[in-house]
Amino acid sequence: MKEGKIKRVCLQTINYDSLHMDTLEICDTILSKVEVPISVSRHPLSTSELNELKDIGVDRIVIPLDAVTEEIFNNIKPTYRWEEHWNGLKRALKIFGPWRVGTHLILGLGETEKEAIKTLLKLHELKINTALFAFVPIKGTGLENLKRPKISSYRRIQLSYYLIKMGINKFYFKDEKIIFDHDEILDKIIESGEPFLATGCPDCNRPYSTERPSSTPYNFPTLPSKEEIEKIKIEIGDYS
Repeated sequence: MKEGKIKRVCLQTINYDSLHMDTLEICDTILSKVEVPISVSRHPLSTSELNELKDIGVDRIVIPLDAVTEEIFNNIKPTYRWEEHWNGLKRALKIFGPWRVGTHLILGLGETEKEAIKTLLKLHELKINTALFAFVPIKGTGLENLKRPKISSYRRIQLSYYLIKMGINKFYFKDEKIIFDHDEILDKIIESGEPFLATGCPDCNRPYSTERPSSTPYNFPTLPSKEEIEKIKIEIGDYS
């Protein structure tokens, strides 16, 4: 068996009274034992809380928007405020700096491809990293009957987001759908497999966080094979 190495620790949290102190204690304990970058995923924090996390050695902070639009946000996160999440991200940027603040977007909650790209572009312009997730219906929840996002739409958004990060303009919109400008450059980008890797903090691969091992990966933890690339091309559809 090949020896592995933990390249990043990601601390996902839920809300309760002693959350902040517990987060500080856990991060301090980990960092006293090993040298490893730590990402902390939290609801919007105050400036003092952000400073405490940075001072203790936290590498990156993540504040999940989850939703692409304010309307969807209000539906799935009614106890939070859309504006405050954006303000929280901007506060975190002042403390942690560009590209050391992240967020999560869950695709498949009713957004259009154009709406998804609009939000991804805004986050990129703010120098915020975005991790893309595919919605997973969970039995017993209010969204248990909502279907998973179409893999074709998810692939188009993945590819477009990669192009945004690379500063390459190779797509436009028609009826809220992404249309790609086909050429040799785009072919090489698709065949590299990189646009379809898990996104987020450096060294984040989160295998099977949004799919079962037996199903088609929405986010690949490692570069897809040649066979998988050919399947991805079909999933994207006619992009010319």
